[in-house]
This record gives sequence, structure tokens and C-alpha cells, in this order.
Amino acid sequence: MLFTACNKAGVVKFIPADNRNITLTGRFDLTDKSSPVFMYSGCLIRTVFSGTSVEVILKDDSLRNMFNVIIDDSLSVLTTNKPDGIYLLAANLDNRKHTLEISRRTEWHAGNTTFKGFNVDKGKRLYKPAGKTRIIEFIGDSYTCGYGNEGKSREEHFRYETENNWLTYGSLTSRGLNAEYLTVCRSGIGMWQGYGGDTTFTMPKLYNQVIINGTSSWDFTRYQPDVVVIDLGGNDLSAALDSVLFVNTYIDFLRRIRKL
Repeated sequence: MLFTACNKAGVVKFIPADNRNITLTGRFDLTDKSSPVFMYSGCLIRTVFSGTSVEVILKDDSLRNMFNVIIDDSLSVLTTNKPDGIYLLAANLDNRKHTLEISRRTEWHAGNTTFKGFNVDKGKRLYKPAGKTRIIEFIGDSYTCGYGNEGKSREEHFRYETENNWLTYGSLTSRGLNAEYLTVCRSGIGMWQGYGGDTTFTMPKLYNQVIINGTSSWDFTRYQPDVVVIDLGGNDLSAALDSVLFVNTYIDFLRRIRKL
């Protein structure tokens, strides 16, 4: 209550999303650089802020996406369920520099999220976070997304609360190797056909997409991964499959990835 009142009194400083000391890792639509939009699991917002408190402004299409928030060595979970999109991440911290990472736990079908910026203490600022020299991109399906990986059992019905991309094999591997972590993943997607035989829901057809209902394609000059890991095929096998078409499509996609 007190913090909200202080905000209205003008004791916080707004820092827009296009500030040079904010690093965006993953696929973000930068058509409007002051309002980056993203949908993929694992998309990461990173910075360093000074002061005792910080708020983030995230506008969410569905008001149900979830994020891991790591401030220094402390992890918490944020659900973007507020229409105004303003979320207090921390208060009453030591008055010094703090590292901040915000990583999307949930996947594309929860809708797009728009990042607008941060509020920090009046008179404070952001600093450039430390970068990483290696980049790994993971292309896959539900295993890569983390579909239900925090559920009690495989029989439990899916909820966004049980999906945590931060604990997937790709995220753990990247952190273990101190590499930037990129994901292009959707539960149910396949190489030749998606789950149940849907030939429109395939990675080759959707790989260039950045956000839901977006018009721009991904700019492959923004990142050059050192390693690309592809884990697809399980959903292809969920229905009758022409093995020749499947293998040829896989080979063509590998060739395409190598050229990018």
C-alpha cells in the first residue's frame, strides 16, 4: 500500500524497454523497439539496476503467462494477471546494484507478452548486464517447452502452473555451459506432421514466426548460434506416417538451418 502511494507521488523513475542497458535474449518482435513483443518459452529480459526496489511493466494478451524472476540469487514466480501490467518485483533491498533476470516459463499458446520497461527508485539507473560468448538454440516440441514438467504425474491434466521452461534440458544445459539460451518450441509440433497428423502444424512451416498473429519474420542476422539442437519426431509418430516424407523433410530442414 505504501509503495503504491509512493509511486503515484512520483518517486520512481521509468526506464523504457529500449534502454541500451537491457538485454533481450530469444525471439522478440522489435517492430516497436520501445514495446518488444514475445511468445516463446525461455525468452529472457536481463539487466542490472541500482537502488532498493524495481517494478516491471509487462502487458499480457491472456493474463496467465508465468515468469521466473531472479534478483541476485533469489528466485520467485510472477504471473502476468494484472490489466495495468505493473508488477512489483522487489522492495526494501540493500541500496546497491542488483542483477535481474525475467524468463518466460510458459509457451506460445498462452499468448503474446509485451515488455514496456522498468520502474526503479528515483535517481537510480540501469547498468549493462554481463554477456555470454556462447549461444545454443533448441528447436523442439513439448519436451523443449517444459510441458507439465512440474506436474505430480504424467496423468495430471496440463496447467500453466506446472510448465517451467527454466527447468528443461535445454535451459539446464545452457546454464551449465554458461551459454545464452534460445528456444523455438511448441507443444504438439512435428517435422512432417504435428500431434494427431496435423500437417499444417510443423516446424518447417512455422520456424520463421516471431509472435502470434505477427507480420514480421525472424531476422536471422540478430543471433548466430554456436550449436543448434533439434528434438522433433515424437509427435510425427502419433499418427500414420510416410517415413520417406518424414526423413526427407528432416534432412531439408537440417540443410536450411545450416544455411541460416
